[in-house]
Amino acid sequence: IPVVGSAPAEVLIHPNPAHGRVHVLSSSQMKLIEIYDLFGRCLGSASVSGTQIVMDVRSLTPATYLLRIHTDRGLVTKKLVVY
Repeated sequence: IPVVGSAPAEVLIHPNPAHGRVHVLSSSQMKLIEIYDLFGRCLGSASVSGTQIVMDVRSLTPATYLLRIHTDRGLVTKKLVVY
């Protein structure tokens, strides 16, 4: 549960567009990352702990995806393009 009045976490994804690995950096502790296609289907999720992770996206078809990053300060959604 995010603290009332707190700003959402700042999340950076690079490289984006990506092919291979993606680095996800957050200003707040991450707890869960989910990846969705643009039809709203959840393609996978992972419990995480920390402020930075590396994701392997080689198995994803080239397309645009949405990453939902659950942090200590709430939910952040970011667009990820895989080529």
